[in-house]
Amino acid sequence: MTTKALSAKELEDIGALLKQQRNALSEHLRGGLHVDANDEVRATPETDADWTTATSEADAALLRVEHDATELAAYDRAIKKHKTSEFGQCETCGTQIGYARLLAHPTAERCLACQTRAESRHFASTTGAERRHN
Repeated sequence: MTTKALSAKELEDIGALLKQQRNALSEHLRGGLHVDANDEVRATPETDADWTTATSEADAALLRVEHDATELAAYDRAIKKHKTSEFGQCETCGTQIGYARLLAHPTAERCLACQTRAESRHFASTTGAERRHN
């Protein structure tokens, strides 16, 4: 399936969306960081919870920060790529990623067909591994 190249207006819209969403994510990530009494930055707040609960909460907080940092890196890559002619091209097959997909997921690196295949392969490999371990 061939998708037409993005127009200048569409590229401008996606660029603005990338910057807006990156800034919002950056603020969210900063909001999840805490400065303790020693002026050290931590991803987990101080808590009066018991050890098991505090550990569980800390693990969840660290996973959220790790996820957000990974997303932030994806936005940075997309913003950098947006300045080149490669922006919006599927990294797997080279076709143009559709405007609607980029509006919904501006950091998309694959067209919908290639992303669907990649997720199907990933799902099949993880469920197959789980079946072998059960």
